[in-house]
Amino acid sequence: VVAAAYSHELPGYGLKTGLTNYSAAYCVGLLVARRVLARYKLADTYKGCEEPDGSDYNVEAVDDAPRPFYCLLDTGLKRTSTGSKVFACLKGALDGGLDVPHNDKRFVGYANKKLDAETMQKYIYGGHVAEYQETMQEEEPEKYAAHFSSYVEEGIEPTDIEDIYKGVHEKIRENPVLAKKERTKPATALPRWKSPKITYEARKENLKAKLA
Repeated sequence: VVAAAYSHELPGYGLKTGLTNYSAAYCVGLLVARRVLARYKLADTYKGCEEPDGSDYNVEAVDDAPRPFYCLLDTGLKRTSTGSKVFACLKGALDGGLDVPHNDKRFVGYANKKLDAETMQKYIYGGHVAEYQETMQEEEPEKYAAHFSSYVEEGIEPTDIEDIYKGVHEKIRENPVLAKKERTKPATALPRWKSPKITYEARKENLKAKLA
């Protein structure tokens, strides 16, 4: 494994809630891309798409420099339907500067044989969440308080969401590297499930004691 990234890391970059939606999946893809490129000292050479507008992005090789980091998307058992969050992660990785063979048919906003960049951009910056939040706020305030309880706790309004995601993207690009935790010895010794090894002489003495 070259690098890994998880949505539970996103609060460290300013995203306190909504860690499982399409926009968060994009952030995870962006994070792993920048982390991989930083590891191979390619982060400054291949910066990717720093201001995503929703259109498809393909990294291009730079003259007199190593080629872009090439990798393949393995979806595992995840359903590969149009709009799936696995492709949000792919989009984040592409915009982050990785070279991943793909087409845009499975990105959200793809319809009538073309990708609607505006729709894609809306989902990247959490516009779909803001719209739903706004609608529920006006029409079902009680349901809103329960459904968006974590947003209410953090004081996040629909108008704040786009700026929050832009800030997350900036912080990821500033420092994608995962800080290493220092290994510490446990305060108390762990119990031993096996008897410690003893010498032949010690075994003879134990046997004598039993027979005595």
